[in-house]
Parts: sequence; C-alpha cells; structure tokens
Amino acid sequence: MSDCLNENKVVVHFGGDFKVNVHFDPIEDTGMDDVDFRCTFYVKSDRSVKVEKKDMIRIDSGNFVACMNSEKLSRGAVMMRIEADFPDTDFATGIRKEVEVVYTGIVIK
Repeated sequence: MSDCLNENKVVVHFGGDFKVNVHFDPIEDTGMDDVDFRCTFYVKSDRSVKVEKKDMIRIDSGNFVACMNSEKLSRGAVMMRIEADFPDTDFATGIRKEVEVVYTGIVIK
C-alpha cells in the first residue's frame, strides 16, 4: 500500500520539528482523497503520535504531510503505521481496513 517515504536517512535532533510525506498508491482505483486514513508514528518505545487525515496538509491527491515535534516520541528510527479504510461491500460494515508499517527514513538523535 505505501511507498518508501524517505529513501535517504534524515536526522532530526530531539526536540526538533519534522514532517513526513504520507503516500500510498491507489487500490482498486480508490486514492487517498477517497478514503479515511490515520498514521501512528513511533520509535521502539511506549510513546506514539497519531495524526488523522484531517490534521495533515494535503499536497495533492496522492500526498499528505504530517507534522510533529520529536519530543512527543523518543530517540531512534521513526516508524509509521498507516491504517486506511477502503469501501468494500464484501464486509458487513462496508469498510475494509488496510494496515501497513513502514520505516520513514527519519532518525531522532
């Protein structure tokens, strides 16, 4: 569902702000504008930051940007869990949840 977000490692010093471009390819002709999604950013710790689609900056139909401060996380490699709700009449709720976890390419030092 997702592409590699940052091909090169980006270092953010603890306490600094950073942005993550969120992108996933359309599934069954359903793109990012057509579905609700949320991203949870975390480092291997008990802290995480959840950013809803409505709180992201829309760049275009295939890219949204999530902004946050690294103090809300901890030091280490930042991972992103993206959950997207796709319309699907085969499910009783009419929604199929897709989940993927990706490395953002960002390291907090």
